[in-house]
Amino acid sequence: MKFSLLISVYAKENALFFNEALESLFNQTVRANEVVLVEDGPLTQELYDVIEKWRDKLNIQRVKLEHNIGLGLALQEGLHKCQYNIVARMDSDDISLKNRFELQINHFKENPNIDVLGGFISEFETDSSIVSGLRKVPLIHEEIVKYGQTRNPMNHVTVMFNKKSVLSVEGYKSVIGFEDYYLWARMLNNNAQFANLSEILVNVRGGNAMVARRQGFKYAMTEFKFQKKLLNIRFLSFSSFVKNIIFRMPVRMCPGFVIKMFYKLFLRR
Repeated sequence: MKFSLLISVYAKENALFFNEALESLFNQTVRANEVVLVEDGPLTQELYDVIEKWRDKLNIQRVKLEHNIGLGLALQEGLHKCQYNIVARMDSDDISLKNRFELQINHFKENPNIDVLGGFISEFETDSSIVSGLRKVPLIHEEIVKYGQTRNPMNHVTVMFNKKSVLSVEGYKSVIGFEDYYLWARMLNNNAQFANLSEILVNVRGGNAMVARRQGFKYAMTEFKFQKKLLNIRFLSFSSFVKNIIFRMPVRMCPGFVIKMFYKLFLRR
């Protein structure tokens, strides 16, 4: 079963982290047949050097965008360039475990009705061998639907999906910070079938930088607008919308160390 791997990279990415991400793709027991790499605007020379290092080894297909347009739209551009109907996702600074694609491809072969397949992530701060957190997600479709009413039911960087099913709901949209969650909600509304593996598939960089992106008044308002979008497409009931706002908004306004503790106590294992 041939598949594409979709990644987006932009100028502010760390070249060393990017190199580690691509190296983890090369070390897979089952490699992607192509890596569709969206260059979201001009990059640094260090990032270009990493791309050139791995270009032939990973069969990298470059999609060069003139300007930075943001993750959602960049992924949508790249998705149209993917040759194969099965598409895997990963971010440009994470590390896929070496048997990740083998596990997912085998599951797709055994369950051809699945449209989106993800798994667990482990998190680290500086040393990838030291796990600081684990984000588990529900495994079966019915549980994923229920979980999605309050939280993102999929770890975006672990997913492998059916391209046709994604494009049937017009794919990724420009919803800053929630590009994937908004896609899953529309797909679930469209009766797409979801599943997660009870396996850690990707090791993700967490720590203070991740927390900083998810705090403050600006992020709180961004999340409020996103919850309103879920309400507007009738993915959420009004009562679920109100509960989410009451629960989530105050957390976003807390200091970083409080949010980090909240994640560790309630959202990670």
